[in-house]
Amino acid sequence: MSRRRVLQGVGAGLGLAMVGAGPALATPATLAKHYDPAVLHGWVGALYRSQAQAFAWPTMAARFYGLTMLAGWEAIVDGVPNRRSLGGRLNGLGASPVAGAKKIHWPIAANAAIGHVAAAVAVGVPDSRTQAVRDGLQAHRQSTHTTLARGVSAANVNAAVRHGEAVGRWLVTWAAGDGFAQRNAGPTYVPPVGPGLWEVTHPNFGAAIEPNWHRVRPFALQVTRDDQGRAICPAAPVPHIPYSPTEGSDFHQQAMAVVEAKANLTDAQRMTAMYWRDNPDGVTGLPSGHWLQAASAASEDLGKDLGDTAEALTLMAICVADAFTSCWIEKYRTNLLRPITYIRQHIDPTWTTFVNTPAFPEYTSGHSVSSAAAAHALTTLLGNRPFVDRHSEGRVVTGNPVVNGTPTPFTLTARRFESFTHAADEAAISRLYGGIHYPMGITNGLTQGRRVAELVLATARTTPGNSTPR
Repeated sequence: MSRRRVLQGVGAGLGLAMVGAGPALATPATLAKHYDPAVLHGWVGALYRSQAQAFAWPTMAARFYGLTMLAGWEAIVDGVPNRRSLGGRLNGLGASPVAGAKKIHWPIAANAAIGHVAAAVAVGVPDSRTQAVRDGLQAHRQSTHTTLARGVSAANVNAAVRHGEAVGRWLVTWAAGDGFAQRNAGPTYVPPVGPGLWEVTHPNFGAAIEPNWHRVRPFALQVTRDDQGRAICPAAPVPHIPYSPTEGSDFHQQAMAVVEAKANLTDAQRMTAMYWRDNPDGVTGLPSGHWLQAASAASEDLGKDLGDTAEALTLMAICVADAFTSCWIEKYRTNLLRPITYIRQHIDPTWTTFVNTPAFPEYTSGHSVSSAAAAHALTTLLGNRPFVDRHSEGRVVTGNPVVNGTPTPFTLTARRFESFTHAADEAAISRLYGGIHYPMGITNGLTQGRRVAELVLATARTTPGNSTPR
């Protein structure tokens, strides 16, 4: 069964038929490497589809992927030699309740853990979508379980499910204390007003998205507060160029770079903008989901086993989640206006972007921060090597009108990159092609994201001592 079918299959559990093969899968084994990692690849596809269905915001989706991938890792870590639980290594997370387990059917345990956490923490926007999303996740869990349990004794199945459920309950309890559910308690957020500050943005003019994300506990980053209670992130970028409406000023030149980029877009650049768009539009699983699918594909192409795959997906997902937290703290600390607002006010009142601008402040670029974090994590875990990104291969997407008012369709294809960093750089520059970010938000965002990943990987260590997971 092809990789594309695993990730894009329409039936719950599709792509897992091969999991029941082989005698090592019928009898619990001590080592996770004796099992096929297809259970994880199948979940990546299901989780991605769930976040598209949920219309999740970028920060919400990143948290969701981080928690669910962590569940998979913690369910199998005792079957991975020279690796350890992240209990005691993430903010507020205590010791695993199942530490030291032996001879568990690790895929069944992982399926139970991921399914438990996914259904518990999935949230739709608006909330009315939540139950349908959870129902879909439960259906995937059950279908996968049925496939995995074939030929395995009832006692071994039940032991694995109990193991996974214990991990799931532990992580759901931990997640309930991260501030997510309470983040919007209190008065409604009102954006500050003043020269150069963010305001609701053409053409959707939507309310600010997740202005209170600074209240949500990161996975591994240490966020402190100033004397006024404002969040301070240790991976904060350098300050942006000071706002100025004056023609020829450094800030004005940043806006002109966006204008000129759009005026000279090639078809290849338009395709790049659409390939990395990843908007909450009911179709995509957001930037963090794009990178999770890319990581899944790269792990499979490299022949990584169940343990190595779980480790790579988990640490990358945690890096990306904390990257979004770092980015959102900076966005709402600086509240910088978007290029389209500046350009329509000071350069061309009729100017439009190629990709619609999302409803949150400019600095820094979320795509840049999250992509750089993902790339650094994957380079550390999988090596500095080429890979093929099959994200949404064959899907047709539509850009803003560029010819006679007619929307332009693009059919997405697989893309080969020389390295994970190459992919991150392309994801970042795609936001210039889309008209969404100033160059400084992109460049400084890449630096910020890499720094986040360095900090996270120094804390969220799955290896003992100073060794590096590979």
